[in-house]
Amino acid sequence: MCSEVDGEDRVSSSVEEEESQNLNERLRSLCKMGDGEELRGLLRNHGSRVDIDGLSVEGWTCLHEVITHECQFLNVARILVEEGGGKVNTQDAHGDSPLHSTLLYHNADNAKLLLQNGADLNLVNALGRYPIHVADDPESLSLIINHDPSEVDRQDRNGNTPLHFAVVSKDKERVSLLISHSANVNIQNSSGSSPLHLVNGDLEIAKSLLASGGADPNLPDASGNTPLHLSVRGRNKDVVRLFMNHNGNPTLKNATSKTPLNLAKDKEMKRILAKKSITSPFTLTINFTAKKATTIKSPPIIDKILLPEKPNTPGILRKRKRTFDPGEEEPLRKGPRLTFNEVVDYSGVDNVENEKRVKIPPIYVDPPFSSDED
Repeated sequence: MCSEVDGEDRVSSSVEEEESQNLNERLRSLCKMGDGEELRGLLRNHGSRVDIDGLSVEGWTCLHEVITHECQFLNVARILVEEGGGKVNTQDAHGDSPLHSTLLYHNADNAKLLLQNGADLNLVNALGRYPIHVADDPESLSLIINHDPSEVDRQDRNGNTPLHFAVVSKDKERVSLLISHSANVNIQNSSGSSPLHLVNGDLEIAKSLLASGGADPNLPDASGNTPLHLSVRGRNKDVVRLFMNHNGNPTLKNATSKTPLNLAKDKEMKRILAKKSITSPFTLTINFTAKKATTIKSPPIIDKILLPEKPNTPGILRKRKRTFDPGEEEPLRKGPRLTFNEVVDYSGVDNVENEKRVKIPPIYVDPPFSSDED
């Protein structure tokens, strides 16, 4: 007798499970189609038998499904939350809450709905980011900051603030928005980088950070590099000039004892760092008496930094000359190969407007800068 009852219970339970599974599949189908009226009827008639917060194979709740759909059905999301009691803080397999997801899909209306219904700004996803760090459009960003102004300087797992993300994305509008909400422009991430370290040659963003009244071009990162070091290394002359006009210090040493001046690879960059524009040698005339004046030349180190180098013409030509021993069939030594144009004028000298100019082959040109040279 008992075995017959147990068998009937198992059959009944199996039927209920199958019906519940069918209802949940119907629920997700209606969410994906955005059919709000059918969804409302399903919840009204079978609300206790469907699992709104259950996770799909992808690890999504129904709310995630709606929000990440290309149509982003606001009416369906509202029904799930306000009529179906859907949880707004369930995290998916990647740690993203529905708020993370709607911000990723740039839907400010759904974000507003979630915030009004208790979305948690303190939830962190698998990448260590809070909702504000994935808000990469001005409207959504404004929505979160207006909801909680303290979020403007929220740091992720790696110490990056929303301003770090905006600068790296070269999003001038977001940068201006964050600065207008008093974002701290000198917060450093786990690598010691401030937003100014990350401008990567973007002059307008650099201007915005400096104009805010606090960005420091001399702030060292974990490797001792200041924003000025990095801009010199990147050969961003306009940004370097801007930093120098904001009290950038070209003599600060990084962890390998390199200064910005050490990293400068051309004369123009060195002149910018020296805050000079030199076209001829320095001379300073000092009158000791009314009858005699003494001319003092600039120190050799200044000449070396600021003045064009004079090529060692004899040395270059000697390297290019083939020297033979009369008793040998092969040359004893051989200089660098001449280009076609140099063969035409093998002397290596060109007359231009009555002045001699030495042709310096490419092998004598400074190599391009490498970040490995630190």
